[in-house]
Amino acid sequence: MKKLFITLSLLLCLMATGSSLQAQHVISAGPMFHLNFGGGGKTQMSYGFEVAYWNAFGVPYGVDLGFDYERGAWRLYSEAQAGVVYAGMAAGPYLEFRKDEAVKLGLQTSVWANVYLGIDMRARFTRGESRFAPGLYAKYVFTPGGGLWDEFRENHESEESDWDWD
Repeated sequence: MKKLFITLSLLLCLMATGSSLQAQHVISAGPMFHLNFGGGGKTQMSYGFEVAYWNAFGVPYGVDLGFDYERGAWRLYSEAQAGVVYAGMAAGPYLEFRKDEAVKLGLQTSVWANVYLGIDMRARFTRGESRFAPGLYAKYVFTPGGGLWDEFRENHESEESDWDWD
C-alpha cells in the first residue's frame, strides 16, 4: 500500500508541475515486450500492443489502452499518463484472464522514457500479489490531421506567429 501511495503521489505531482510545459498532441501505437517477475510464478516474457493519446496544450497528460499476452494469461489495461515529452508515469486498472482461474482486477503502474523506442518499468498489484515487469517498446507516432513536423513548421515559420508556450 505504501508503494501505491508513493507512486500515485509522484504521478499527481508530475501532473501538477507540468501545467506550463508543452505536451505532444499525438497518438502513438506499437508493440510492448516485458519480462515479468514475481507473483508466485516463474519469470516469463509477455508481448503486447498499446495505443496512447496525448493532449495538445496545457497540462501534459494522456491515456493509453493496451493488451498483454504471457503464456497462460491475457491482460487488458488502461492507464492515465502524465509526462514531459520524453518521460513520464502512468497508473490505471488492469484485468487478467487465466485459464481455469477467476478474472483478476488490479492496479498497474508504469514509469517510462522514450522517443520512438522506449524503456518501461511496470508494476502490477492485485490482492496479495505483486509483479515487476521491466520492458522495451517501439511506437509509431502521428498527429490527428497531419504530421508532427508539419504542425511545428507551420507554427514557427512566420515571424508574426502568435503561438506561445503558455
